[in-house]
Amino acid sequence: PRTPAVAELGAATVSAFRLFPGLDAASLENVLAPPVQGVVLECFGAGNAPDQNEAFLEALRDATDRGVVIVAVTQPLRGTADLDLYATGQALADVGVVSGYDMTTEAALAKLYYLFEQDHAPDEVRRLVQNNLRGELTPPEEVPSALGRTRRRLAGYR
Repeated sequence: PRTPAVAELGAATVSAFRLFPGLDAASLENVLAPPVQGVVLECFGAGNAPDQNEAFLEALRDATDRGVVIVAVTQPLRGTADLDLYATGQALADVGVVSGYDMTTEAALAKLYYLFEQDHAPDEVRRLVQNNLRGELTPPEEVPSALGRTRRRLAGYR
């Protein structure tokens, strides 16, 4: 039998931030401050966030412009962060947040840490974090058809 390879890890800086009603953008700004490289954003429902809070969105935009990779996941036990489903999720995508689909917070944190430790540039991390590497997420094309039907129905309202 082969001995598993164990990589020595360095000091990537990743964090998580859980959204809550009454969120103060200053709290988020503290989490997004340098030297952080990646943040898992725990959103409401299907990837929803306070899209009417300009200070919140500006904090996210400033961070992504600096190269911080922000990954949206959902707080509920089941479901997926689908940033295309509702306008609130689209507001996140517009400021550079990427979907973690149905990854757990823990999986997204570990994945961000791992990817940054491989010396990937932020744009490459944004791409790779949305790929299924080891079964940590369900690719969008494999999401149950009920979600697909809902997305198609809602697309008519845009």
